[in-house]
Amino acid sequence: MTEQLLRRDPGEPFVLEETMKAGEHRFRRIDTIEQWKKAGIIGEKQFAAARQFAAIFDCAGFQDRFSVQCFDRVDGGGFTGEPERVLMAKDNIRQAMYVVGQIGGSALWDIVGLGHTMQEYCKRHSWTRANQTMVKGALVASLDALVYHWRI
Repeated sequence: MTEQLLRRDPGEPFVLEETMKAGEHRFRRIDTIEQWKKAGIIGEKQFAAARQFAAIFDCAGFQDRFSVQCFDRVDGGGFTGEPERVLMAKDNIRQAMYVVGQIGGSALWDIVGLGHTMQEYCKRHSWTRANQTMVKGALVASLDALVYHWRI
């Protein structure tokens, strides 16, 4: 274990954490939002908003592209076969996306919700000609909007 720790570059985006089994540890990749919090780019409230969005996003089941097809059924009538908590999560995500707008919402969806990096986001959205600085600004503004919206 100590050999692995010595071989790791301290600048790498990994953190050592304990597993459920006593005495076992594993490396976990730090996501973009955790890196920003560590670097002081975002504050506690923005970090809390990002974590809340990610938790609701996971509950809504938006991790794959096919789950979004049922996104508009939240407001429609009829039985969708989904639990109430999933429908409420989808409604919360819909409201959050409305609050943050198109550009910030896209970055929020991909980076916070799906866990993509800034580089991946810029590659996937190259048609927008947005660079990482613009995306970072839009994402920080989106997190500020969510802090206000959710009263964190």
